[in-house]
Amino acid sequence: MRAAVEFSFVLGFLTLSAATVYSLASDGGGLFEQFGLLDPMIGLLFAFVAAVIAIRWMIAYLERNSLAIFGWYRIATAAAAAGLVIGGVI
Repeated sequence: MRAAVEFSFVLGFLTLSAATVYSLASDGGGLFEQFGLLDPMIGLLFAFVAAVIAIRWMIAYLERNSLAIFGWYRIATAAAAAGLVIGGVI
């Protein structure tokens, strides 16, 4: 389970990193003109640290517990979304 979770997070990290690099290559000039170089780099550092902490917590959680809570969460979220669609809210 640990290897599967780590692989999933690494795959997601690589995908999001590639998307970020692509976005910066196409629109990054405006970002750096508006905010400079330091502010986005600080944001990148804090986002990376938060991601590492979240991944470590999630791996530790899944070593002690099963994925059942996530299954129930998805069922409850789908039911809530279906209720909102049927009710005409969204």
